[in-house]
Amino acid sequence: MNRTAAKPAFDSEQKARGSQAAPACSAHWTQRVTHRIASVVSGLGSRVSLPVVLAIALILRITTVLVYPIIQKATSLSHGSDGYEYVAAMLAAGHGYRFAEDLGETMFLPPVYPLFLTFLFLFAGPSLLVATVAQALLDTASCFMVYILGKRHGGHQTGIFGSLLYALYPGAWIGCSRYLTEPLFIFLILGFLVFLSGFVRSGGKRELFTAGLFGALAVLCKSVAGALPLFIIVCVPFLPGWRDCRRRVLAGLTVCLLMSVIAVAPWIYRNYKVSGSFVYPATSGGLALYTAHVYAAHPDQTIRTSVHQAAREVRQLAVDHGIRLDPRDTYPRWFYDARDEVKLDRITQLVARGQLAADPAGYVRHVSGNLWRFWWGAPSPKAIRISVLVNTPFMLLGAFGFLRARAWRHPDLCLCLAVATYLFLAHVGILAVVRYSLTVMPLVCLFSGMGFHWFCVRMGCGAASEQPPSVIEGDSGSCREVPEPRCSHR
Repeated sequence: MNRTAAKPAFDSEQKARGSQAAPACSAHWTQRVTHRIASVVSGLGSRVSLPVVLAIALILRITTVLVYPIIQKATSLSHGSDGYEYVAAMLAAGHGYRFAEDLGETMFLPPVYPLFLTFLFLFAGPSLLVATVAQALLDTASCFMVYILGKRHGGHQTGIFGSLLYALYPGAWIGCSRYLTEPLFIFLILGFLVFLSGFVRSGGKRELFTAGLFGALAVLCKSVAGALPLFIIVCVPFLPGWRDCRRRVLAGLTVCLLMSVIAVAPWIYRNYKVSGSFVYPATSGGLALYTAHVYAAHPDQTIRTSVHQAAREVRQLAVDHGIRLDPRDTYPRWFYDARDEVKLDRITQLVARGQLAADPAGYVRHVSGNLWRFWWGAPSPKAIRISVLVNTPFMLLGAFGFLRARAWRHPDLCLCLAVATYLFLAHVGILAVVRYSLTVMPLVCLFSGMGFHWFCVRMGCGAASEQPPSVIEGDSGSCREVPEPRCSHR
């Protein structure tokens, strides 16, 4: 009796399964290939451990450091010096913060990166290899921070995907192989994001203090970060992800801003003692603005040609105003007197502003050009083609992940979005080259990891996930994480 009654039910179940399997068998081959790729990618994300990703990141960066002389010949890149290693060598030898022993103390460079090199030079001597290996280690630590940010929002797979993509990003390999502030700056910015988002989640004072410390060091590493906390404060009312925890976000950012001001104050006082003038935080702004004017006036020139022309014209301005420059440096940044350094900085700013104001259409063209130069602008046509091939896939995947995750709706991602937007806009308004996009690419890779995660969920579960695996909810004073139900596979 029971067997007879069960048979029709069994038959109907088999028919139902058959009717579901038929479309799957007749599915287009592209769907099957896509599903197979999603399965492989999902398996990779679930099986690859964080130590493996970090090992991959370190090996790739160290390898690039060792073979960089070959890359340098192929791409016409320099070893990236803005003079940091000269100042570090002088500090290590006890001659003060200057480019050469017979020159005046300089204010051209913020202090954190030269001090970082000085620490290395004290133990290993002036060596590009030692500095670049240390930067490779720092950038590997940055991969770990990308993992933390991804895991907090989307779980282990999202963190692994984001970290692995940044580990595989060739621009970071090249950045670690030169005397550039970017590897250290990226580490500091990601530390700021990790600990500030931790404070927004938990309200812990230790996380807030650490975030403020990372933010203050970032300002003293690259002066472009000076207004970062203020910019995020302005963004708070407009980003819906902070709707339920605006008070905590504003409180944390205010503390970070105050800590940055306190950290920069001794450096400003030092600059005043050296030059007799208020300098915040460096004297490189005038030269950067004048170079932007040359870009705007000669849009048909390559970046390298415009930089060289700006240097020649600024040197002529120095001669016209009786400012004595060191002939050993073709780029106008080595001075015998710190007062001359401040004087030339202000003259170049005044001249550049006047010329840009006289040609507003040229400045608009310059800014519109910076929109692509930030991502692809390089010194030579060959380097531009390489930038397009390397950066474009990461940007497209990052945009896809950003949209699928609806980043503007989540507190952690709102913070990442605000930082990336600020770093982009700060350079687009004045001077933009592909080197500066290095600071944004870890966040692009983070969003790319979210795109990968959504792709795997979509293919594996058969339905799109409208939100990432975790959303942040809370009341007016706090945020808490609420995990979404996971997809179950038969």
